[in-house]
Amino acid sequence: MEIERIVTKLIKISSLSTHERNVADYIFTSLVVFGFKPIKQSGNIVLQIKGKNSNKAIIFDAHMDTISPGALSRWDYPPYGEDAGIKNGDKIFGLGASDNKCSIAVLMKLAVELKHKTPDVDVWIVFVCEEEIGGNGTKRFLEWFENQGHLNKYYEIYAVICEPTDMQEIRLGHRGNFNTQITVKGKSGHGSEPHEVKDQAIFETLKIIKELGKLEKSWIKKYSDAVLGNPSIAVTSINGGEFISPNKFPDSCAMTIDVRTTKKLDKVAFKLIEKCISKFNAEVKIIYNPAPPGYTSPDEKIAQIGKKLIGKVSIGKVSTDLCFFSELNIPGIILGSGTENAVHKPNEYCELKKMEKGLQVYKKLITLI
Repeated sequence: MEIERIVTKLIKISSLSTHERNVADYIFTSLVVFGFKPIKQSGNIVLQIKGKNSNKAIIFDAHMDTISPGALSRWDYPPYGEDAGIKNGDKIFGLGASDNKCSIAVLMKLAVELKHKTPDVDVWIVFVCEEEIGGNGTKRFLEWFENQGHLNKYYEIYAVICEPTDMQEIRLGHRGNFNTQITVKGKSGHGSEPHEVKDQAIFETLKIIKELGKLEKSWIKKYSDAVLGNPSIAVTSINGGEFISPNKFPDSCAMTIDVRTTKKLDKVAFKLIEKCISKFNAEVKIIYNPAPPGYTSPDEKIAQIGKKLIGKVSIGKVSTDLCFFSELNIPGIILGSGTENAVHKPNEYCELKKMEKGLQVYKKLITLI
């Protein structure tokens, strides 16, 4: 089965986070047809291909889930369904095409080629769920991997996180990340009496946003990292009041913030946010699971090999599942075939030439480990 056919089929199957079962079943069945014995593991699909040297291993990690497509009216191509996966030139369009279904297709094709030629080292290919909402799939896989004794079995073990880098650079790390919801409580009242209604939730929310801006500036001075960069706080949504009641002050207003952390800040960031808003009548909670910073030293073997094969080395702006490998001291790189500029946007697409390059680079990487 060719890469183009695989990725087109994957795009047709909707796989929003926590609803990956159909695409997981397709991957599992396809691998069985190819002659493998994959494992269903807590929503993930795990495949081990034994190599000549059982003391070394490399893990390829790609996620099956996607974000929501948003407003379908903004799509010129169907995001999923039987009509999805339309090809235009070298591009194939659909939700998750680059993030991360093109990498899944590359890894499935890689598995087939490795079946005909035993790799030099053990190769693990894991297709994980729930990456978009905190990396739960990779965390569960690594817990299983360690509990099964595989982590201690290998003298050397490395990881490749197959997130989009256009196959033009490898990334050795990223900042940590967590999202919070802040709910501000106020008093409702009639819109004709703005000076009579005290503690207006929306105005109080604006005050909190100003305080968070000050907090971010203090973080940059105190917690910036020479490698990972500056921490940040971004307001990503606000919900207060109702359009059908424009003459009424709401008694609450909620907002979400996206927080990016460095190593020194990661463990204390949430408490600092709680302290920052403590003088307001507001509640704050974390939504989804936090992800710590991830980092691999450029001196690690896989980093050196990746640099040799690709050339450019950088630090990523977005969080990936690399951080969970870092917590277990498994050196890893971020390297994938997806087109980064197409990710999380309407009319997402992947490019066949980058997928073919990804396949060849992964094969070379295995031989050099």
